[in-house]
Amino acid sequence: MSPKKRSQKGSVYIVAIFVVVVMGMLAMNLNRIQWSGNDTLSRELIGTKASLLASSGVEWALTQLYPLGQPGSSAELAVRCNNLSPELSTAASYLTAQVDKSCRALFIQCETVTGGETALIPEELQYFKVTSRALCGDTKGFDIERQQEAWVKGVSQ
Repeated sequence: MSPKKRSQKGSVYIVAIFVVVVMGMLAMNLNRIQWSGNDTLSRELIGTKASLLASSGVEWALTQLYPLGQPGSSAELAVRCNNLSPELSTAASYLTAQVDKSCRALFIQCETVTGGETALIPEELQYFKVTSRALCGDTKGFDIERQQEAWVKGVSQ
């Protein structure tokens, strides 16, 4: 063998090892990118479920505050808002059961906003805040919470 061929004999091994290492790192990074994309998609999906569940909770509460054929004055709304509590657990359980098992909690709350101790709002300007909060995700620290609010007031007859 000529001296040129003998000095180049080991360079093929070095190039092969370099190609294998570079291809392995490329495959590993592509796998990580794919996993990250799947994780983002899962978070978006669970977040959308939580948002829709919270919205359903607000809509349910509004149907309880404004039943068909009933007066909608501020005094009537105050009574309905205060009486909403006993039905909440049943409604929240039913709405949560309509979603798959990833959503496990729904909290619906109705409160009368009076302006605090110093500034009482007249009855015709009084409003009510309906809040619905949904919690979805797994129980291993991957939870997504969404909240919806609606502010309503009485309708004069």
